[in-house]
Amino acid sequence: MNLSAISPRSHHRLDLLFTILLCAIFYGTAGHDDLLETSNHAWLLLDCIKNGQFLDYYNVVMAHQNSLYYLNNAHYNILCYALYAVWQLPVYLVCQLGQLVVSERFLMFWSKAIGTAAFAGCAVLLRRIATRLGYTGDDAHFIPLYFVLDPIVFFATMVMGQYDSLCLLFLLAAILAWLDGRMLRFSLLAGVAVVFKFFPLLLFVPLLVLVEKRPLRCAGYLLASLWVYIPTAFLLCGRTGDMSVFNGEVIQRIFAAKLAGGLDDLPIYLILYACLLLGCYLYRPQSRQAAAAFMPWLGLAVYGLLFVFVSWHPQWLILLAPFVVLTNFAQRQRAPWLYLNTLLFAGYWMCMNFNFPGQLEENLLYWGMLGNLIKSLTTGEQNLSFYLALIPYMVELAPVVFAAPVLASLLFKFPLRGSSLGDRLAACGGEQPLAVAPSLRIMLFGTFAVCILGIWLGSTLFVLAQAAHLI
Repeated sequence: MNLSAISPRSHHRLDLLFTILLCAIFYGTAGHDDLLETSNHAWLLLDCIKNGQFLDYYNVVMAHQNSLYYLNNAHYNILCYALYAVWQLPVYLVCQLGQLVVSERFLMFWSKAIGTAAFAGCAVLLRRIATRLGYTGDDAHFIPLYFVLDPIVFFATMVMGQYDSLCLLFLLAAILAWLDGRMLRFSLLAGVAVVFKFFPLLLFVPLLVLVEKRPLRCAGYLLASLWVYIPTAFLLCGRTGDMSVFNGEVIQRIFAAKLAGGLDDLPIYLILYACLLLGCYLYRPQSRQAAAAFMPWLGLAVYGLLFVFVSWHPQWLILLAPFVVLTNFAQRQRAPWLYLNTLLFAGYWMCMNFNFPGQLEENLLYWGMLGNLIKSLTTGEQNLSFYLALIPYMVELAPVVFAAPVLASLLFKFPLRGSSLGDRLAACGGEQPLAVAPSLRIMLFGTFAVCILGIWLGSTLFVLAQAAHLI
């Protein structure tokens, strides 16, 4: 078969089909306890509604007076559990009418569809954002694929089965409204995103002041962004168990990394964020297009600094990925940044293993379709972090391998007129590219293979082989 005779449109369809196939394979291959817990929490919400205990839902969950598996209390906004409960309702009705006991593993994979659907929606919205930013042809085709197959994003969503894609979905929808100049819609959509996690608020405020300099107008839009959060908070005020304690612990992480100061230690991220916010207020874009061109770097800065200076959970980094992809494609010299994606994942993977030992390895496969078979073959247990720690200074170097690409991106992708700082520096040496990259297609699937199949799956199979005493 002559591949050169295949039209670009056919190539694009094959890319999409292969990407969908990869998602389908990993959809049933792995899962994480968090998804199982949230799935069971939503099931309990249906029980509470049936029993007339809706307002006592969080306290009912805290009592743990049921046979479902979960370790934590319910800590998310009630709308999050309501979304999952609506999706589970057909299964719940069948079980109630047939007096059946639900399989928790089936329910977990049923619930995994929500985060996966939101994940697909994020890719669609990212393509529309890319089109608004002027990307066409192959770039517009590959930008959403680079997001979907970004190793960190794919691992968090399709391997772990996490659902921060819901948060990102509404954030990207809000950004699309912002690009169109529809500020009220921007605020309302951002308000929905905030229901799932508070992180979208960190980008909402600088995007707001970037284009709106009137303080009262800004205050109005900020109030509009709380249109969902405030009513749901009042609805269950005083009845949310330990949710406020949990959320307070998450917010405290922002204050944890500090610099020694005169009166007291200074929280690094908040200081940098305040400077970023002031810069957005002072910057007067000459046009809406100029503001739009600045947006990807701004998102990279807000979330890049957050994950460098604030302790993170592996699934949170999906918020960073769209801005990494958009800023990568904005560079004339793309090759170094595409290669750095592998280094970024390697740092992410090592940090995960040191900070969450034994939680993101073979245990993910235990919850998959072949979980029972895998468990039957293993007779021991060993964490990959044990082997990584045997390498001198690996514990100290892991966060460097993660943080260096992020900070380098912030510095050298900083947008200047018509280019970035990195492209300006590269242009000083003539027209010779810094690095010759293969085609976007080879880089896309090659990076995925190295990171997901090689680094994560390869190391996981190594740990499984150790547990089964095969090596």
